[in-house]
Amino acid sequence: MALRRRCLLFADRVNYADKILETLMAETEGKSQRAEEIHRLVKDLRNILDLAERAASDVSAGKENVDAFMNRCATQSPPPPYIFRAERHGDPFPRFKDDFTGELVSSFASDMHACYESVSESEIMIATHLPCDMSHTVSDLVGEVVMHLKKTQINERRASRAEERYLSQLILLSGSFRWALHTTCLKGRTATEGQEAGLAIFDTSKIKASGIHLWRVRDLLTFFQSDTKFDSSRIDHWAREWAMNSDEYVGWDLVPKSALVQFLPYERLVFRSDCPDDYFLRTDFVAAASLGDFKKRFSSPAELLTVDQYRSRVRSIVMKLTYQCPVKDVDLFLEAMVEWFSDPASWGYELNGDPNLRTMF
Repeated sequence: MALRRRCLLFADRVNYADKILETLMAETEGKSQRAEEIHRLVKDLRNILDLAERAASDVSAGKENVDAFMNRCATQSPPPPYIFRAERHGDPFPRFKDDFTGELVSSFASDMHACYESVSESEIMIATHLPCDMSHTVSDLVGEVVMHLKKTQINERRASRAEERYLSQLILLSGSFRWALHTTCLKGRTATEGQEAGLAIFDTSKIKASGIHLWRVRDLLTFFQSDTKFDSSRIDHWAREWAMNSDEYVGWDLVPKSALVQFLPYERLVFRSDCPDDYFLRTDFVAAASLGDFKKRFSSPAELLTVDQYRSRVRSIVMKLTYQCPVKDVDLFLEAMVEWFSDPASWGYELNGDPNLRTMF
């Protein structure tokens, strides 16, 4: 139960006690010592009632301010039409077959949501939490975001101490295709038996239509910095840099499958000896520890390609991205892809001449 509701419930109880004491005051009229004690108690209870009502009002106002600010940011700078997630099914909990369908569950959900599914051994296709339930105050929301951004480091420390892992109630998504694709490679390289890594692409408008909150982390950080009482100093430089580099968004609890445009397994993204001409990503890109590492160590010198060779490699990945793709507005999807592949140098390639990417689709 959220803090505001607890405050209001407490206020109702105090108000009820206040009425009882007023009745006792009337009954003890003329008994000065007893009446005076009850009068003081009534006064104290009314002070508590006032504090509880103000606390409920402050919590409500804080939440409304966050919502209003984030909605304004989304209006001024809308999220991209498609958003991405580097997924690894089976992490942090082993995959299981749904009791009803008999198929392996492949949700796109927060750690906490995945935990509930693992315990129930069935797919839960609705959000089990709302933002108002997850974070009682704006300061609590800051704390939740801090823990989420530092989740990897937190769990590494906990694992070294044999402590229970931290389960985030948020799900990470990215507005950067290139960042999400590289992170998918990282997860694919380190996947263990029973896990499946891949790149998930979602239709942002369908996420919004489902009622799931989708907030850009850089906008959240701006709001947190707007008032010292939120104590945004808890979010360190590295966490901020991570959020900026990945153009990170956070979703609440899960992303519905109804918003899924494509899920491309890691194995179909990388070079395969049995299909030597059917790949786009350089092996150096796949092996790099980070995009910064790729830029420093591998992209210079860039791999020199003719325009036709680059077009062929782009077509290879586009065919995979559009295979059985349930996109109504295909032109919008292809237009987005032009942006994703418009800078060959960012992928480690150098071309002779203008590739004219729009002719590739």
